[in-house]
Amino acid sequence: MIRRTPRRRLARHAFLAAALCGLAFFAAPADAGEVAVYGSYWDTSDLAESAGAGVKLGLGSGLLGFEARLGYYPDLTEDFDDVIDEGFEDDLDFEVEVKPVDVGITLNFLEGQALQPFVVGGGSYYVIDTNVLDVDDEFGYYFGGGVRFGGGGLGFFVEGLYRQIEGSVNGDIDDPGDINDVFVDEFDLDLSGLNVNAGLSWRF
Repeated sequence: MIRRTPRRRLARHAFLAAALCGLAFFAAPADAGEVAVYGSYWDTSDLAESAGAGVKLGLGSGLLGFEARLGYYPDLTEDFDDVIDEGFEDDLDFEVEVKPVDVGITLNFLEGQALQPFVVGGGSYYVIDTNVLDVDDEFGYYFGGGVRFGGGGLGFFVEGLYRQIEGSVNGDIDDPGDINDVFVDEFDLDLSGLNVNAGLSWRF
């Protein structure tokens, strides 16, 4: 079961509230926008690749726009021996659940045309939970680009992003099996890597 502490829940709720306030600020003067849902693939540096999903809201018309995203990756799983230099007789899956919250800017080209390239980049807050260790939530960034097919209304888009996120892990392994109360020294965990998304968007 994924562990969540009250302090970490409070921190992420505060960040989400701040992000929503920022979206409300940008929404007031905006005369156009976009809502999208997408499936996602994320190949991380230290852990396995994962399938996920996300939603995004874009605001603004013309070349410069703003966006906010919320993603969900439920199963970045790797054998524990592959993550740290410790010898365990039994395999222990290191299960990581990540929810990126992104706020960024977009550069939109050929708006209104059937094929619309775009470039995107911004900052991220990564909500991270694990099954056996304590991992702090982390800040990072993302950048990339893609293309949207379809003029106004309903369209389809594909994009490739690079996500940067690095953190530290430490704590006790609380496993009900043969591994009990094993202390793990602090080690680095790099989840940076390629993120590919594809989905449907609606321009309004």
